[in-house]
Amino acid sequence: MADELTPSASIQAKKEAAKLRSIDHLASIVDDTINRESGSLRKDINLVLHQSPEVSYEEELAHRTITGFLEERGFRVTRGAYGMKTCFKAEVGVEGPIVIICAEYDALHKYGHTNGRNLVATASLAAFLGAAEALKRSGAPGRIRLLGTPASLPGQVKTWLIKMGAFNGDIAAAMMACPFYQHTLCKTAAETSRILGCSALRIPSSFEFRTDFIGKVAQANAPGTGVNAFAVAATAYKRVMLLNKALDPDRQVKGYFLGIGEISADGFAELTRVHWRVFSPTFVDTQLLFHRVKWCIYATSLQNVGCQVRYNSSRPVFAEFTPNEALCNAFMQEMPNMITIDLNKGPPITTDMTNVAQTVPTFFGAFGFLTSPINSFQAIAEETSSMESHNAATSCAKGLGKLALRLILDGDLRAQARQEFEHIYKTDIKSTYLPI
Repeated sequence: MADELTPSASIQAKKEAAKLRSIDHLASIVDDTINRESGSLRKDINLVLHQSPEVSYEEELAHRTITGFLEERGFRVTRGAYGMKTCFKAEVGVEGPIVIICAEYDALHKYGHTNGRNLVATASLAAFLGAAEALKRSGAPGRIRLLGTPASLPGQVKTWLIKMGAFNGDIAAAMMACPFYQHTLCKTAAETSRILGCSALRIPSSFEFRTDFIGKVAQANAPGTGVNAFAVAATAYKRVMLLNKALDPDRQVKGYFLGIGEISADGFAELTRVHWRVFSPTFVDTQLLFHRVKWCIYATSLQNVGCQVRYNSSRPVFAEFTPNEALCNAFMQEMPNMITIDLNKGPPITTDMTNVAQTVPTFFGAFGFLTSPINSFQAIAEETSSMESHNAATSCAKGLGKLALRLILDGDLRAQARQEFEHIYKTDIKSTYLPI
């Protein structure tokens, strides 16, 4: 018959079928391993981190807890990796392609793990354990690396790790997933109960900086010569908000008053500090919008002689994040109850995984953990330690672990992910610091 396979094609088809059966069998090992370790992950990682939150660069307990957990299970771990005392890496496997699973574990100052980084650490560690066990049993060449990245909130550590070579070599992909408010992912109550999270986040480019408005104290014999820093800052803020109203909906500027310095005898503030966040669809647009904001501030300072404005930023400009379709589709095969969301149309977020996405093929997803709005930071923090949130993290971890495994075993998937990466990032626009 015309549609019968030739002998060579038949042999190749059988090999492909055997490969898929092998991957499916190994994928079940990922699930079984995560199910077996779930209790220990909750007790020894999730709750320990949640009960002892540590801010950026001070995650010593988290670092010690996670690395100890890995060493107890026989993994080779490098503590204080890449010159950072709370960074670590653990790796399994031999020569071959490398998949990097990123983990974060820093908390918010005063608000603890309302950011859910205890869940990120749990999900990443669970994914690594599952994928590592399956890779060991397969005997296939390849390496899976768990990279502990501290200080995710200042948003510059992954840029540093890139410069230090953490993502050099034959990297098939990097990946991570973070918790996301379930009710913001879904439009209806029915979706909230059915959808687990998001497989394809589209994230706008962003930049954050701070301005210090420094006033002038009036002379004792000339009370009208002082300059009120707060009044100047408030005027600049109004100007920027007028600019904001004239922008397209997908371009936004946010301003937050961080504090006011001492009040002089004539009632003038000597210092006022404002934090700014600029969002735009692309890396280039963000830089242009930043300069427009800067001109608004500069024009205000010109009208108030004697007031100085100082700019400061410790964060790079983050380029936009565009999902890698090959990786997203492969993940959704493992986690079908996921959706795609375009955050250019919704509330903007920032993540330094965008830096990684410009360097290697990257998957960045989200798992839902809040089904209804909560306005209390304390209530949100409590929710990040709930059993439901833990189950959401470990469920997503199964998808991450199986995606990591498939990338090691399936050369076609690696090639597709690389091709998609090169298509997305045709130009070399690494996140960079703006001269401010």
